Amino acid sequence: MFKQLNNERGLVFVVIMMVVIVMITLTLSLISINISQVNLTEKEAQRMQADLIGPALLSLAFTGMQSGINSTGDTITLSDTIDGITYNAQVEILPPSLVDPMKPSLLNATVDF
Repeated sequence: MFKQLNNERGLVFVVIMMVVIVMITLTLSLISINISQVNLTEKEAQRMQADLIGPALLSLAFTGMQSGINSTGDTITLSDTIDGITYNAQVEILPPSLVDPMKPSLLNATVDF
């Protein structure tokens, strides 16, 4: 009454194709994750270098104020290239507060990369 089919060659091909597609998808996902991680690491290294340049320039400005080289209203700029990336740093020496003239001058630092 029922006829049994023994044609399984097409089924093996379909299973192999599905395994190959899953393996390709996993491989592309891993490559994408690694590329993203490299980009994040490079940006973090650049941010850390900028974080080191900022306080160094603030220290330079503060030392200059103490020795009398820099005064209120001066702007100190520094441009440096590290690993092919140019960092532009600037410190502005702002005047003391008008509300409380006993407060020291303010320093405003920016670092761009």
